[in-house]
Amino acid sequence: MRRFLSRITGPGAFRPLVLIALGAVYLNIGSGSLVLVTGSGRGCPVWPLCNGKATPPLDYHGLIEFSNRVLALGVIIVAILLAVAAWRAGMRRTHRWRFRAAVANGVGTFLQGPLGGITVLVDLHPLAVMSHFLLALIVMLIAIALALDEFRI
Repeated sequence: MRRFLSRITGPGAFRPLVLIALGAVYLNIGSGSLVLVTGSGRGCPVWPLCNGKATPPLDYHGLIEFSNRVLALGVIIVAILLAVAAWRAGMRRTHRWRFRAAVANGVGTFLQGPLGGITVLVDLHPLAVMSHFLLALIVMLIAIALALDEFRI
């Protein structure tokens, strides 16, 4: 396991992880939009479980909402791996803004989990929904800036 983690966060891993993180947050925003437009936000009315269980009920709204949560977990993992890869590549000394952006991406993505939970617990209050979406857009902007800089576009 240690060797695997070392390979996926090694110095050469930053570049591909930037693209993976960008694609993952894009997919997550798309799945969140699907939750919103289908009215599936109440498919799992409690958080982090779904109706008190680790799996959703086999209905349309529950599956859409829970799928968004599972995808979000993957996005959080990728964002944290990106921050670790930036640290392991020595960017905290050589490319400070990239390091800070990678850490901000990881922190912002991680905070999406509890903010999504609060959004569910306050019964999808519009301010909570918009705060959740705004943070997603900020994380997306950071990921875009990292990709543009990393690939010198």
